[in-house]
Amino acid sequence: PVMIKIPLEELNTGEYYIVIEARSRENELLSRSQHPVFRKAPAKELEVDNITEDQINASWVSAYREKAILFEHMKSLRPIGGDKEVYLMDNTFSSLEKTDLRYLQRFFYAFWNTRNQEDSQGEWLKYREKVNLADQEFGTRNKKGYETDRGRVFLRYGQPNDVTDRANEP
Repeated sequence: PVMIKIPLEELNTGEYYIVIEARSRENELLSRSQHPVFRKAPAKELEVDNITEDQINASWVSAYREKAILFEHMKSLRPIGGDKEVYLMDNTFSSLEKTDLRYLQRFFYAFWNTRNQEDSQGEWLKYREKVNLADQEFGTRNKKGYETDRGRVFLRYGQPNDVTDRANEP
């Protein structure tokens, strides 16, 4: 047997596969096994206060000028936010009226920039698609999909492996 340590420090949160292969000396494949794993990377520190007005004005976040829409997007981040990020959201963004648009923009930019510095907007748009799907699948008249237990789990851990539908079960 060969034992190796797989470095995961730089690996982002997501679903991956560990592939184990047994090969002969001639490099012929004798056996192959694939195992799904889920990596929850520790949250990086958000540096909201280090983001300048110029960075926001030059970024994709500057397009979000309506405080109500950005505030709603911020609430949808709770399922994937780290402990410190959720604490900051709960204590800083307690109500729409008390929240400053520029600070919302800086937080939103920092949140996605810590997850993907090369394409933070693309990362947000992929997540936004999942939020829309959660709203369709799990939303109710008085709750958005990301506010429900099933929607939160879906956004945090991804698509379920199996779905059992029991219509009209009490």
